[in-house]
Amino acid sequence: MAISQARIIESMEQACSNLNPDEFIFSFLDAYGFPKSTITRLRKGDDSRNVASGDDIGLKKKLYFRSVPEGTDLNTEADSLKASEVVPRNDIRFVIVTDFKSLVALDLKAEERLETTMDELDKQYAFFLPLAGYEKAVMYSEHPADVKASEKMGRLFDLIRERNDLSKPEDIHALNVFLTRLLFCFYAEDTGIFAQGQMTSAIQSTTQEDGSDVDQFFSDLFTVLNLDDKAPERASMAAHFQEFPYVNGGLFEADEPIPEFGRKARRLLIDCGSMDWSEINPDIFGSMFQAVIDEEQRGSLGQHYTSVSNIMKVIQPLFLDKLYTELEM
Repeated sequence: MAISQARIIESMEQACSNLNPDEFIFSFLDAYGFPKSTITRLRKGDDSRNVASGDDIGLKKKLYFRSVPEGTDLNTEADSLKASEVVPRNDIRFVIVTDFKSLVALDLKAEERLETTMDELDKQYAFFLPLAGYEKAVMYSEHPADVKASEKMGRLFDLIRERNDLSKPEDIHALNVFLTRLLFCFYAEDTGIFAQGQMTSAIQSTTQEDGSDVDQFFSDLFTVLNLDDKAPERASMAAHFQEFPYVNGGLFEADEPIPEFGRKARRLLIDCGSMDWSEINPDIFGSMFQAVIDEEQRGSLGQHYTSVSNIMKVIQPLFLDKLYTELEM
């Protein structure tokens, strides 16, 4: 039987408000209902349960926890652990890295990342609920890849909104254009328009980790995507931009403002790029377009997006069912 969420919340609040670095991981395990005997053995250094080495804590099929000195790049450390031999060998679900100021966690099954401060960790308790027997919901009514892409793009929009003023209709329009271009680029990486992972690799290797120059990156990228392959302006651009092809059709023609990014938004961009967008329904363009238009503006413009599944609910009983029957006769 899964432990009650009320008890998890209360225990996490206590662990975070009375933070003790030496005891934190044991309090965390207790909050999520791990057996007292397991926690006692881990505290005593019993290697029979701990699959980790050094001061790390690792439990097979559950989690791998590592504390690091303040100033360590937590995302880099977490990604390094994810790629290490011990994590896949022991079928680890959660990788957790903290300097006890901030925390980064990876849910390797759900392909999700959590970045939070320790004083806000208790509010993120739901991220770790699978440890307590509450598996995250899977939306079988839609393609799982579509759901994952929508969630990630939704979080990216939230992060952009935190750093940028979107109070004017023209601001919303500019963001709309940017997101449409960004989605095109994600698809282009996995459908042969760009080289595989070309944009994501360039973001990862040529922009600052704090995200401060990501807007300039996209400004240069969108410029080169609108330049013919033989355009002389290409020669003055950095080599990694020159390698991108010309994209005709006018998508990158207009000069629109590009939003500012922070560290988390840059990291989420890279996470989005790691997905296989060739498996994702382009239907996401419509849902994202509607998401960034506020309701008042959307109504005045007569704009409303209807998903494929909702369209089918209307047209299938009207005439498609009859057509299918006739085809089968």
